Amino acid sequence: MREWRVSHDTRHSCGTLLHVQGADPFIIQNVLGHSQLSTTKRYTHVPIQVTKTALDRLESLFQSAVKPAGAVLPEAAPTQ
Repeated sequence: MREWRVSHDTRHSCGTLLHVQGADPFIIQNVLGHSQLSTTKRYTHVPIQVTKTALDRLESLFQSAVKPAGAVLPEAAPTQ
């Protein structure tokens, strides 16, 4: 049982690391040996810090797109 668990955890880690590094989902599917992309989705996880970074970038893009020239926007509330 322990041998299976180590292998299983390694597959999750590998899938997640490839995903975070920007690998194409079909490449990850191939590396993990899955026949269905839906299976690969279960093996890739997005760490919370990656999500926060992406949201920060989106907020920055949004603010620069809607901010009139010379306008000062209020600071965003701190995130937890």
